[in-house]
Amino acid sequence: LVDNEDYMFYKRISEIQTENFKYFCYSQDNIKEAEYRIKGIEFLREIYKYYQKYLTEHQMIDYSDMINMTYKNVIKEVKNKYPEMNYKYVIVDEYQDVNPSQKQLIDSIFGGDNIIKQTFGDSDQAIFQDGKSDFVVDNTTNSINDSCRFGEPIAKILQCSCVRAYDELSGNVNVSSFKPILIVFTNAQNVLPQFAEILRAKYLDDGESLASFAREMHNKDSEHRIFVKAVGFHIEAENESSLVIKSYFPNFERINKKVKIGEVHLSDYLTLNSKQDIKEYRTNLMNAILMALDASNIQNGDRKFSKTSLLNYLREKCGNKDIELKSKIAKWTKMLVGGEQQNVEDEIKKYLTDLISFFPNMFDTTARLEHFLSEGDERATKTDLRSANIYHDDQSGLDIEVATIHSVKGETHIATLYLETAYHRQTESQRFQSAFEGELFDKTGERNLKHCRGMYVGMSRPQYLLCCAIHKDHFLQMDKDNVKHNWD
Repeated sequence: LVDNEDYMFYKRISEIQTENFKYFCYSQDNIKEAEYRIKGIEFLREIYKYYQKYLTEHQMIDYSDMINMTYKNVIKEVKNKYPEMNYKYVIVDEYQDVNPSQKQLIDSIFGGDNIIKQTFGDSDQAIFQDGKSDFVVDNTTNSINDSCRFGEPIAKILQCSCVRAYDELSGNVNVSSFKPILIVFTNAQNVLPQFAEILRAKYLDDGESLASFAREMHNKDSEHRIFVKAVGFHIEAENESSLVIKSYFPNFERINKKVKIGEVHLSDYLTLNSKQDIKEYRTNLMNAILMALDASNIQNGDRKFSKTSLLNYLREKCGNKDIELKSKIAKWTKMLVGGEQQNVEDEIKKYLTDLISFFPNMFDTTARLEHFLSEGDERATKTDLRSANIYHDDQSGLDIEVATIHSVKGETHIATLYLETAYHRQTESQRFQSAFEGELFDKTGERNLKHCRGMYVGMSRPQYLLCCAIHKDHFLQMDKDNVKHNWD
């Protein structure tokens, strides 16, 4: 795989060539427009040829090559060995999020006449493909118009909150969902406490509060999942006054936060994982050495050292010191398996002093190296970030997770708070005011459709209670009588 530095480098090349391509294609000179288009295509072709040549020469692939290479190589072998797939039925869920390459892969494996393939999806929830999905509703499609998750009160809201006119959607008569609630605010940071107060005041048929029930389910769950969440569509503020998730919960961080070099310590590479095998231990140790060199600004010409280039350098310029490094990695691997993590860390630090001396004209003492070798682990893992994105209600002991709509796709919650956020200067209650007033969705335009699909995904998570936070200024623009039909 292309490492991160290469990936970012070529990503920037891609951005530059796209900017040039737009110039070629959208020149103000209409007379020469065709000529500019041709030049633009030729420019792209040359960049792409050079990029592919570089990847081939360095035995690398990029992320977009993965499925294509699987299709070309693996599928060919599978079809030669197993011309008749021994499956009668194949079911593909979440099909609205399948991209063309993935569809081709699925069709190649399970495209035989003897296989019955069923796909399940909802084009209103195609938030990962921006609606550009191969999931087509036609005369071969069977519609599912009733929900097993939520009751009729929530279904009524969703009838007006999806791209398609979906007035046939009905709720589960066996689920006693509460009438959805609008939380109207002037200060966004008061919304989560108010939501927690509502959860304490709402009681299920058996007399247990939603807050107590959610806490009980969390404690019983084997994965200790949180079943009450506050979700929003947009994270990045378009201006200082824009409503975003952080407006409600200032400490919010993305779950998929990238780990930077300055955030990683040597000890992170030595942390034991019961699922790792010996090869992975060796890989981690070599990567730790490479990271230390990079943190010291030691490079192989104008590039970072790789495993191969480092071993070659030590063999050719340092008197076969590559053998010493391989021997030490083998020793440290055995020590890690034996639980001697601290001893390994001490030995690596000592070895790095000797290793760095082989690069007298390159070494530069940096704060990054000191931080890398220091104690502690400041990396933000997914678990750490989820723990950080928690609002805790002291009165009930309930945890409420704050999350993005994309991160809760496919989940079922006991209660969901939908946080209105600004997307291209308009929040949901501004862009879809008529939907809150009980009218079916009738807007066009990609921004409207994308925003609506996100709102539909977020509002369709809860089983018992849906709340939506909207600003008072936006609420005052609505027809209150119409709003009250479906919302408290």
